[in-house]
Amino acid sequence: MAFKIFIAILIIIGVAMVALGLFILVAVLGLKMKAEPEINQIELSPMSGIGENFYSNFDQFLTSEGFEFIGDYSVANISGKAVETRIYRNINEGIEVTLCQQEDKNIRKMTLSFTTGFEDGSSIETTTNKEPPVFIYDNKRVYSLPIDDYKELLKFHRQKLKEELEKKTVAFDKMSAPVVESIINSTKKELERQMEYGILKFDAANGTYSFTLYGAVQSICKMIAFSFTKGKDKSMFDTQHRVKNKKKEWIKTFNLMGAIFFVMGLASLAKGTPNSAVLYFRLFSILFGSIVFLITDYILRTRNFEDSWK
Repeated sequence: MAFKIFIAILIIIGVAMVALGLFILVAVLGLKMKAEPEINQIELSPMSGIGENFYSNFDQFLTSEGFEFIGDYSVANISGKAVETRIYRNINEGIEVTLCQQEDKNIRKMTLSFTTGFEDGSSIETTTNKEPPVFIYDNKRVYSLPIDDYKELLKFHRQKLKEELEKKTVAFDKMSAPVVESIINSTKKELERQMEYGILKFDAANGTYSFTLYGAVQSICKMIAFSFTKGKDKSMFDTQHRVKNKKKEWIKTFNLMGAIFFVMGLASLAKGTPNSAVLYFRLFSILFGSIVFLITDYILRTRNFEDSWK
């Protein structure tokens, strides 16, 4: 009997995992990437939890290192998802810096990258992004460093650039190219290249790219493998998830319970009262429910319960 229960549990777990896998696969296959991203110039606002000091200190550091502020942009490539981007360029060294941030109700993430392109079409990138790329890059070398210190990040990139300059030449012309034009052109070329690799397919009717079955499975496998290591070497640039305030959630639970007691007490009065004991209990339910509801409602409206991020 115990063996049959064990087998049944394994079957249920197996079916649940297959269903979850199919759900994720369908979701990835449903992602649409625009052939030409929507780009708008904006004024970058500080991401919650980061603070103004980070942005001002970062700007002062880059300026002292020979970088020029180019502008802030909102770049939307995947339908409905825009990334706020701040761009700096060091014309003399051929290094472009992109500070990207994306935040919604429950998730926020900031990524810092230093990139240099060469005349042969290759490039190197030093980034804080630890997540594995879902695309195939055969002409781009990416160094992922899970650190908070952007000074060390630039130092590392300059060292790698020095090594590359022994056999390559920096494409300085890219440093003077208009930002919007540069982003659009590089995005188009990359999407077309991924289609050649079999990662993406193009829908000419809608002007969008989407994952092929091969591309979707490959990206899912990469993210599953990454999920086993993403807790290591965490930094401020990792994806952070909102953790709801436990005190607030408990008070909301009692608030709901109070409302239920109150409504049930009122509803039971309409059915008649067979004896005084039942009447007293129903009146108690109404009184108790109203008191709990009013007190918890007052606390929820007057106190500020801040959620945390992890």
